[in-house]
Amino acid sequence: MKKSLIWFRNDLRTRDNRTLAAATADTQEAVGVYFLTSSNKTMSRLFLLQSLRSLKEQLNKMNILLAVIELPGSSYDTQCSAAAEILFQFSTIGSRDLYFTAEENDVDAQTETLFCKKLDPKKVHAFHQRTLLEETGLPFSSTQLPPIFTDFRKAVEFTPPVAPETHPISRQLNSAQPFWSRILGEVGAQEIFLHENQESSSFPFQIQAGEDAALRRLEEYFF
Repeated sequence: MKKSLIWFRNDLRTRDNRTLAAATADTQEAVGVYFLTSSNKTMSRLFLLQSLRSLKEQLNKMNILLAVIELPGSSYDTQCSAAAEILFQFSTIGSRDLYFTAEENDVDAQTETLFCKKLDPKKVHAFHQRTLLEETGLPFSSTQLPPIFTDFRKAVEFTPPVAPETHPISRQLNSAQPFWSRILGEVGAQEIFLHENQESSSFPFQIQAGEDAALRRLEEYFF
């Protein structure tokens, strides 16, 4: 039975998420993980926690557990090493394929490099979905992009390689709760539990984050 581990990063949604779609397409059990750092400021942290709680609720409908783990230390090197080790332990102990959305910044790239050195390349699946365009459909490679945006636009504007929309699975996967309880103890990871009272009442407006809130804003702004 194939099992999946999904590393969530900036892709905190279930709709139109190619990484999640691939991780659940041919699997019977999946778990997710998100790493929280101390660098998040108060306002962005509140927005992020609400987004994570929304994601957790959506994943629960598919029987996918999500752990939000606070990384130790304050330096990027320490946090990258800790995240890489946790991903390695989660993947190897549970014999799971790892799925994640590739990021371009130095910190995330460093984390990817650290755990990819340890894992079997056949069990690591990275997806690029930061833009609407599919890299494989571009008339040039990602390393040979036109230096001027106008040239890029002219090359793709009439037949843009827009990525097809993906949808979350409609079925429930097998529960991973026994595995989850055991591995969190073995790895020694500190899971953050998401509750309503984590939002502060000191802000002058209500924070509305998460997938459903984003879709409501799109509906209001554009339709």
